[in-house]
Amino acid sequence: GTAAVQNMTRFSLELGGKNPIVMLDDVDVAQALDGVAASAFFNQGQVCAAASRIYVHRSKFAQLANGLADVAQSMKLGAGLDPSAQINPLVSAHHRDKVVQHIERARRDGLTFLAGGTPADDLPGYFVKPAVIADPRPDSAIVRDEVFGPVIVVLPFDDAADAVRLANASPYGLAASIWSNDLKRVMNLVPQIEAGTVWVNCHIPLDPSMPFGGYKQSGIGREFGQYAIEGFTETKSVCIAH
Repeated sequence: GTAAVQNMTRFSLELGGKNPIVMLDDVDVAQALDGVAASAFFNQGQVCAAASRIYVHRSKFAQLANGLADVAQSMKLGAGLDPSAQINPLVSAHHRDKVVQHIERARRDGLTFLAGGTPADDLPGYFVKPAVIADPRPDSAIVRDEVFGPVIVVLPFDDAADAVRLANASPYGLAASIWSNDLKRVMNLVPQIEAGTVWVNCHIPLDPSMPFGGYKQSGIGREFGQYAIEGFTETKSVCIAH
């Protein structure tokens, strides 16, 4: 970074994320459950855009939190080459230990675990059972910090303004998603969410033509599409008198 600044070299940084899902009160939880779980536990949460904070309307909170816990507890742990495995090992012993440290701090803070959050020591590899934490304090470390592992927090909100405030209460702004059957309500919220990408009724799909990058501490510049090319293009103006 210093060398780039000293030489006025353009650069693009795609950094961390603590990505929220906002689920409005009209969402069909049973229908959305698998998609939400996949967005959080895909690649064991070792994806910069993975969902890690789930904000759901209070009327659907218990159904979603308990449903995610059931999904997490049912997921099969196994090697990456095992086609039936749904949770694979973390990338290294060092990273597993970092994830476990986040989890242990959450336990010391007295947070409520509905599922998982322990190493699977009986398996050959760096496994952590997928964790679901219910209604932690919004200022808890597990809510603020990027874990980069199979850990999600589920918190209730009371109205749209509350949801936006909670979703934006992060130094990161990489990605987010809004889940609802009411597109008008969704499109009212999209501009208010401080994230470089906002998905609707899905999370994580990327398209090579769609710019990807973050707000705030999630980076500078964009990957993919025209904006990625322009980020490394010098514009020259030519004026000819004739």
